[in-house]
Amino acid sequence: MKIESVLIVGCGGLGGFVSEELCRLNLKKITLIDGDTFSIENMNRQLFCSSTTLGKNKAQVVKTGIQDKCNSDIVAIPSFLDDSNINILADVDLVIDCCDNIKTRLLLESSCLQYNKILIHGGIEGLVGQVCICSPGDNTLSRLYKNNPGKKVLTYSYSVATIASFEVALVYKLMTEENLPYKNKMIFIDMDSLSTSIVNV
Repeated sequence: MKIESVLIVGCGGLGGFVSEELCRLNLKKITLIDGDTFSIENMNRQLFCSSTTLGKNKAQVVKTGIQDKCNSDIVAIPSFLDDSNINILADVDLVIDCCDNIKTRLLLESSCLQYNKILIHGGIEGLVGQVCICSPGDNTLSRLYKNNPGKKVLTYSYSVATIASFEVALVYKLMTEENLPYKNKMIFIDMDSLSTSIVNV
């Protein structure tokens, strides 16, 4: 699959680590979108949160942090993704879900169907995370989160970094393999038991 332009939705925990690793693949363009600002509560797990970035927009901070590490064109959009700007999907080859809420994930899923884009999903709660490749129309996230209201639990930096690395690994597999890897598969990673499992979805 030819991937030159990628959209990263969310630039906090997962998005920060994904951006740091993905930029080193030297894609043509990386677009970052996040309307949130860094707060002291982010310090324990978000790569670009520091005493000097508190109160600053996450997408803009991440852009500054990665733009001298690659040859990619880095675009920062300091807004939350919603119906008013969802058309940015039209201009990218791949979308990466680094969101922290179900509403945005489901908007991404339906919009990736509309724009015929592949979505790489990553999610984490505490020490357990998951990643998968969502093809347009497979409704993986709708089924996954149908009866899941979501919850906030304490998450550590190494857990976030691990899930982010799996997401970037899936990007690279899409770039280098002819067939769609892990089709209809979900990869679960448990940082407590240090184990992984792959299940059909």
